[in-house]
Amino acid sequence: MGKLLKKKRFTVDCKTGCWNWLLSCLPDSGYGLVWSAKYKKMIYAHREAYEAVHGPIADELEIDHLCRNTSCVNPQHLEAVTSSINRRRQINCYLTVEKVREIRELYVDGFTVKALKHLFEYKSISSVVHYRLWKDVK
Repeated sequence: MGKLLKKKRFTVDCKTGCWNWLLSCLPDSGYGLVWSAKYKKMIYAHREAYEAVHGPIADELEIDHLCRNTSCVNPQHLEAVTSSINRRRQINCYLTVEKVREIRELYVDGFTVKALKHLFEYKSISSVVHYRLWKDVK
């Protein structure tokens, strides 16, 4: 972990095991930022932490916080996943494969997008029924 560990750049939460970033963070999301000598620009601190332990991140992958804490830089709480998987795991995304199939079946049976939004309390119903989200679920 080199640079990230040499200076006290995070605090450890004993309850969760999260390493909470102390330096510069994005105000809206809470993601930590750090200067990367490798990339010669500011990058997300969690990506730097992941690469320091697990190696390079493939271009098509994102880093998911398994702990759901965006300021966490604990490499054991981070996993490289596709964008689709990352979105599914978001804390506010409670859909499951079963629910997606049910939504699509109800839509085919005549339910409107508006009715499905109300029934499932999920804003992106249109993207689900038109296969823009959960594309791999048939």
